[in-house]
Amino acid sequence: MPVCLIALGSNVNASDAVFLNALQELEHRGVATLAISRCVTTRPVGSDAGPPFLNAAATISSQLSPVELLQTLHRVEAAFGRIRTGHWGPRTLDLDLLLYGEEIVDQPDLIIPHPAMWYRRFVLDPASEIAPEMLHPVLNSTVGSLYHALNVRPLRVSLRQQEGCVTTSQNAHELIERLNTDSTRLRWLGANATEFDRTHCFARVILQRRSTDSALGTQPRNTVDRSIIIESESAEQSFAQLTQLAAAILG
Repeated sequence: MPVCLIALGSNVNASDAVFLNALQELEHRGVATLAISRCVTTRPVGSDAGPPFLNAAATISSQLSPVELLQTLHRVEAAFGRIRTGHWGPRTLDLDLLLYGEEIVDQPDLIIPHPAMWYRRFVLDPASEIAPEMLHPVLNSTVGSLYHALNVRPLRVSLRQQEGCVTTSQNAHELIERLNTDSTRLRWLGANATEFDRTHCFARVILQRRSTDSALGTQPRNTVDRSIIIESESAEQSFAQLTQLAAAILG
């Protein structure tokens, strides 16, 4: 049976007992717990996320397929009162499937490895405690290496705008200046070139104009090459989303 990695989160009546009870419920559904991390308190990401979160990670094993395991995680969330009303909102229990052994899954309702796990400190902090040697098969890096990459200071992120983006060159320059108020920890760099220097930059963020039929909304879209795509309709929307992204990276 493959060893899988999941993330646990809650900010409504959150406690370590909730996580332990959730893992017990998974046991009843054929999912064995191998290890669980300590719990960490993290600041919420998103304007509507609510109070601070409690986060943890666990390694599990099961004969369930990736899709079946995801469905089981969702059923346990529902059993604990989770109502899916939108991304980044308050929640009684959040169970994210991060890794399923070294399998790569790309389906409309399931992407493994989890596309955002490589830059989220609230995920990697507890995950690196219990599964530092687990491999991210797309980035070919261990969980421990991904976590250590977050600790470089200043952490450099290139910001590039696609042609037709709502922000002008002047807006982009002003955006970078506003974002760099704490450039000793996270430094945003202007980068309109198509090449992305991975030796000097942690990630590349690409600003795009939001299309009217886009389902992305206010959520970043992640790709396998350490790129994060953000769609917006104004410079202020871009700033708000980039600020939330910085919170996820820095913790």
